Amino acid sequence: MNTYHLNKKLIIFIITFCLLSVSTVHAVNDSVFPTSVSVQSDYILSDTVAVVGDTITIRRTCINNETNPLTCFYFCDILPNEFSIISHTVTINGISVSYDYPTPSTGSAFFGYNEHYWVLDYPGSSGLYNQLVQPNDTVVIEYKVICSTTGTFALPMHTFISHNGTTGIFGYSDSLKVRFDISLDIDDEQTLPQSFSLSQNYPNPFNPSTIIDFSLPERSFVTIEIYNLLGQSVTKLVQENLSAGNHSVTWNGLQNDGKTAPSGVYFYKLLTGNKEITKKMLLLK
Repeated sequence: MNTYHLNKKLIIFIITFCLLSVSTVHAVNDSVFPTSVSVQSDYILSDTVAVVGDTITIRRTCINNETNPLTCFYFCDILPNEFSIISHTVTINGISVSYDYPTPSTGSAFFGYNEHYWVLDYPGSSGLYNQLVQPNDTVVIEYKVICSTTGTFALPMHTFISHNGTTGIFGYSDSLKVRFDISLDIDDEQTLPQSFSLSQNYPNPFNPSTIIDFSLPERSFVTIEIYNLLGQSVTKLVQENLSAGNHSVTWNGLQNDGKTAPSGVYFYKLLTGNKEITKKMLLLK
């Protein structure tokens, strides 16, 4: 595990940036350094309020718009000790890839937090972790988290790092917060949505990704699906039980087959129980 800490000074440097701002929104765009590189990245949190035992989803997207591959590439997230990751996947252009997920390290610069790493490419490996992020590749990491106790928790640092031993690229997101309660029915009765709703995506038109907000007045099994003008399914963004509250999901413009969707008008549908809401959006390249 120590071999993944070659950039410890870089990690500490990133932390100083992360402490400058705190946000309670569901989605944040990464700040990427050096600013001259063409790499986009974001960090999406499915819920900022949940019940203990419920699952929240963290989704991170990195798009390499450089002309060269990103080598020695890995994600890092610092999560509270009370959080457990129950599943995680990494895809490149919609296709699952192999990666290393070492035992979380307790040596975080934040007391009471663990460092989690997902390593796609590491020099000298036998081939299992040689997943270069090629030009125009889209990397998506998604992990599901549960919490063992109530409280409000800060998620202080989320980064990706790519380096070749001498120079590097890193991106970090502003801090987010999430609260876990025993029940949402009592404490949050006044703030819970009164009805099912689906907001207009933003930005719109968009390229390459857009955010869709939706609200649930009660715990429900939710499906959010994208369709083209012919009524054909393009991809499913959500298909799971979610707690009551406000939620958001990001579409990165990829289809079920991992290919980038062409420019055009698309429809996105919220389906839960006997409720169905559909809205229109425009992908413009």
